[in-house]
Amino acid sequence: MAAALPADQLHIQPDPHSLREASLWLAERCRQRSVPQELIDRLDLCLNEVLANLVDHAGPGALDTPVELLLDPGDPSGGSPVCLQVRDGGAPFDPTAAPSPTAPTVLAETGIGGLGLVMVRRFCDDMRYRRINDRNELTLCLSWPQETPGR
Repeated sequence: MAAALPADQLHIQPDPHSLREASLWLAERCRQRSVPQELIDRLDLCLNEVLANLVDHAGPGALDTPVELLLDPGDPSGGSPVCLQVRDGGAPFDPTAAPSPTAPTVLAETGIGGLGLVMVRRFCDDMRYRRINDRNELTLCLSWPQETPGR
């Protein structure tokens, strides 16, 4: 019998059917740790974009290796952010170093897709990448909202 994974860790297969499982896991774990809904929504959009890109672009080897998700809910009183780490066996790809797409100048130049990384960068307060043991490790962090005095 395999050892149970910690509550803040999930392994999924890199396929479109696992996207919903990952979203449900993320929302449940964040709610249990009192993460505000706004941060859950932003983190979920980023997670779905990262996983969709993995399925579409990471190469055939990536589809044979489970994706590991790790959630660190941070600490709003200590100022540490909510972070989600995505580890995959896909081809090396550093989204922090990838160039931003050029905005089209005319309607005929527009196409479907290509803005997911822009969205992830916009929604995250911090994004880090490293390659360890033939796996990509992407960490997405969002800052807790600051408490307003008098609330």
